[in-house]
Amino acid sequence: MKILGQGQVHFYERIDECPHTPGNEELWQESFALFTWDVKQQVFVFLRLSQEPNRGKGYTTAWVNVWTQEKIFKHTDDSIPFATGDRTDNSLNAGNGRCGYAYDGKHNWAVNDGDVQLRISMEDHHPGFGFWPAGDNNLAKETGKNHIEATGEVSGEVIVCGKRYDFSGIGWRDHSWGKRNWRGIRAHRYYAGILDDGFRFFGITMVGADGGMVRIGTIIRGDTVQATTDFDIVAFIGEDGISNYGGKVLLKLDGQVEELHFEPFAKSVVSLHQDCVISDGMCKVTMGGRTGVGISESSNNAHGGLNRPNVFPHSKGILENGTFANVPTGVLA
Repeated sequence: MKILGQGQVHFYERIDECPHTPGNEELWQESFALFTWDVKQQVFVFLRLSQEPNRGKGYTTAWVNVWTQEKIFKHTDDSIPFATGDRTDNSLNAGNGRCGYAYDGKHNWAVNDGDVQLRISMEDHHPGFGFWPAGDNNLAKETGKNHIEATGEVSGEVIVCGKRYDFSGIGWRDHSWGKRNWRGIRAHRYYAGILDDGFRFFGITMVGADGGMVRIGTIIRGDTVQATTDFDIVAFIGEDGISNYGGKVLLKLDGQVEELHFEPFAKSVVSLHQDCVISDGMCKVTMGGRTGVGISESSNNAHGGLNRPNVFPHSKGILENGTFANVPTGVLA
């Protein structure tokens, strides 16, 4: 693939798709995640598996979330002790077979967790790429130093409460390793859309406890991937201040502003890890007359308890007292 535009987009080698040698940092972690949609059957899966070898005696995290037309299954466990064989050269596992990931050129997942059993595999559309800014950006170093993203085709078997589905759909995966300070995240928005004609957008904004912000997005069309900051994410959050229920992205594309609308298929799931509360929705995405699927993810600890909140020039609000010119903001400016 070719890289266009600004940013730090780069492609990773196949060896980086496998687990890495753990670092010495207390907050070192390695995680694999998969979002996948079988729209025809209305079956959706969100899995996350991570290891934090230096947290206490060492723990594994497994997030297993499955939506069907009849059921929603959610099981988040952040304190699964390490066991012999939980990490190999090409795999991570948790809970004596509860959840496992293995890479053999495809990305293979196996779950045996209460009412859910599944075996699914993803084959990439393109090489995995990274997008997080490099250099001295403290927030990036604290939360996402090494990050791989890719889309692909997912197939396999999903069983929920004894009902079996031959699963076939589109997928978006994520693989990261290195230091991750979950308590250093004040708020983030992660919205990704995959349209049926092959257009793909990923956008993330994150505010850190140090008062910094990361904003980066990518656009994939054909054999090109392009970095962009010309977008606004508007998350729809429930009255509990946590539950995500979709939203929209305003994206400047070829000189025009396009709107990607995210409409959840069902209730979102809420995950709590090291005081960071994250809500994920599996969505139908539309842009003009085009349709697809996507992720609406958000967290909110904006003022960190008693701390003063961060409001940025790009923000849609005013924090300081005074009189201000009424000028356009963000991607529409």
